[in-house]
Amino acid sequence: MTSKKFEEALKILDVVEGGYVNDPNDPGKATKYGITQRTYNNYRMMQKLPSKDVKNLTRDEAKEIYYKEYWLKSGAEDYKDPKFSLAVFDGEVNHGPNVNKKLKNKSGNNLKKYLDARREEYKLDKNYNRYGEGWFNRLAYIEERADSYAETVNNTSNLSGSIDYTLYSKLDEVKKTTQNNLLKQLKTDNDEKLQRYQDMLYESMLKSSSKNTTSKDTPKITGKTLKN
Repeated sequence: MTSKKFEEALKILDVVEGGYVNDPNDPGKATKYGITQRTYNNYRMMQKLPSKDVKNLTRDEAKEIYYKEYWLKSGAEDYKDPKFSLAVFDGEVNHGPNVNKKLKNKSGNNLKKYLDARREEYKLDKNYNRYGEGWFNRLAYIEERADSYAETVNNTSNLSGSIDYTLYSKLDEVKKTTQNNLLKQLKTDNDEKLQRYQDMLYESMLKSSSKNTTSKDTPKITGKTLKN
């Protein structure tokens, strides 16, 4: 089961990582959703499944790979600053785990230093002239979305991460109060019904008693003429 923190970050990465691409000049060669053939092969092997062309990678498989191989392994789930988590997650996908680890260590887990280190890393890449503008645009987009991402994660943290146990005690109090009120109401209703039944029974007994008395003391009428 993934976290809300990851789910929101993945929505942002979906924008910068497109569908299937097979650029011969790209060091990653054929990719889909930003996942290379090599990464997909490793994933399939871990699942004890036969190799398959990355073109056939499904969304569900991609999500699992992103979560296990990039999100968790980069440590993005554990950083307190959501902005840093988002940037590190993107860096893990874009630079690869080895380079990204070096960049994190170089930055001392400081967001600004980390982003600056990524920019410098881009400039050192042999494909900078071809892809540099796109890489910088990607980083600008991550920075642009960082504030709204952090706000979203912080607003939903109680739903996906830490648990506020005081809520449970409050819910228990409400539940107990509601149950007690229902029991009291039920007892009151039952008492009123019982009293009505007792009153009805008492009235019935009075009527029955009155009839018995009348039949005993009054001469029986048979329809015959009375004689002296």
